[in-house]
Amino acid sequence: RLLVVSDTPSSLFPLLASLLALLHPFKWPFAFTPFLPSTSLAALDSPFPFLIGIPRRSLPRSRSASSSSSIAVLDASFGTLTLPPALSALERTGGWEWLAGLFDSRLARF
Repeated sequence: RLLVVSDTPSSLFPLLASLLALLHPFKWPFAFTPFLPSTSLAALDSPFPFLIGIPRRSLPRSRSASSSSSIAVLDASFGTLTLPPALSALERTGGWEWLAGLFDSRLARF
């Protein structure tokens, strides 16, 4: 479950489409919502995998990057990736640096 937050709403679709392209040759069979309207924020409580983009202004103050225990949050404006505690082992294995570098190079284009 990945939530992409951006100050620039127009960058959400290209960024999420790029993430899907990185999965090639695999296909993403789950929810893909490049721009989640503020009226549909309940989708963030879904227990199913998703790739969702949301403008920062639509993100409720009560829901911060660390407020959910099972959603990874990619902040496209600041170039940060916040992992949920369940995935924190990635940080200890060195995978974090590789993943952060991958996103840094992709985010530099937006």
